Amino acid sequence: MDDGVIIVSANYDVQHFCFTALSRMCSLSFADSWICCDGLLLSCPASLLIIDFDLLQSKEPAFLSCLLKSKSFLRIIVLMAPESTFMAARLIKTGVFDVLPFPCSRAHFIQNIQRALRVPRKFSSADNITIRGALYSPGESCSLFEKIAKTDYSVLLLGDSGTGKTYTAQKIVDLSPRKHEKFVRLNCSTIPETLAESELFGTEKGAFTGAENKAGKFEQAHNGTLFLDEVSELSLSVQAKLLKIIETGTFYRLGSSREMKVNVRLLFATNSDLRKLVEDKKFRFDLYQRISMVQFYLPPLRTQIDKMSYFARAFLSGSGKTIEQDAVDKLKNHSWEGNLRELQNCLIRACVLAESNTISADHIIFDSILLTVQ
Repeated sequence: MDDGVIIVSANYDVQHFCFTALSRMCSLSFADSWICCDGLLLSCPASLLIIDFDLLQSKEPAFLSCLLKSKSFLRIIVLMAPESTFMAARLIKTGVFDVLPFPCSRAHFIQNIQRALRVPRKFSSADNITIRGALYSPGESCSLFEKIAKTDYSVLLLGDSGTGKTYTAQKIVDLSPRKHEKFVRLNCSTIPETLAESELFGTEKGAFTGAENKAGKFEQAHNGTLFLDEVSELSLSVQAKLLKIIETGTFYRLGSSREMKVNVRLLFATNSDLRKLVEDKKFRFDLYQRISMVQFYLPPLRTQIDKMSYFARAFLSGSGKTIEQDAVDKLKNHSWEGNLRELQNCLIRACVLAESNTISADHIIFDSILLTVQ
């Protein structure tokens, strides 16, 4: 999306103002630190940065000039308190598109953002173009992905079903300092709403009929990593309790008055549009802010047909099978609505059908029904 906007601020008022003003006109991402901003520039296409001046004050004077030199396609708007606007001229000289006072009127703010987004983007050979789905892009740099994986930052994985979000979560764990600790997974769409709280936070004996002392997913993942897939499926009441544990690291088992504390690195995934769910009051805005600071978007397979040969050989590695070019060409002509998961299943069928060690086009069958039994 060409109109992606990243809000770089740790101030809730700035974040909320930008969200309510801009969420219907462009794709928004939030970063509360510069390392989060780096991650978003890697994984989310963006043409505009809206930067809170408070975060800029920790940077060297030449920071913005260097940023714009390495990413000439970016426009930057700086928000600052009215008493600090004497700095505006100096910022404009570094290449900043505009400096706006904050707070300001919503209409004035939207007008200036629209003006910035209308300016054609200019790319230079020095630009480090956004990498999307970096884990599946042979030959492209994954250094920033690895840098983020090695931190304790929460990560939100976005993409259609079957694009590899679970694999990516595992890759983050493998690169992290917690790789030898527990990795606990929970698909939030598979548990009834009435059981979600006990699954996440555990139960105390007697909390309800038949309840026993039971550790929830957070306790199970203590000192390790917890991956919450399809996080958008959680109810608003459970979202509130999830927000509390993200912010404080503390929670209560269902039916218990004893506060518990855990140390857990959190990964989230969804194939839903969380911004739309926030607008529809189905997902908490404050929780969205907390989990969306670092995002990785995994694109659908149909947009990566040029990498089909790489994907096929990656899935076949260790199988003892090789794939001929005519088979790869046949794979390229398919629509791949099921993305990488569908490709994996297709290649498993091909391995079953190929009696030799070579997979040809005849072995590529897209319909999973191989035989109708009479």
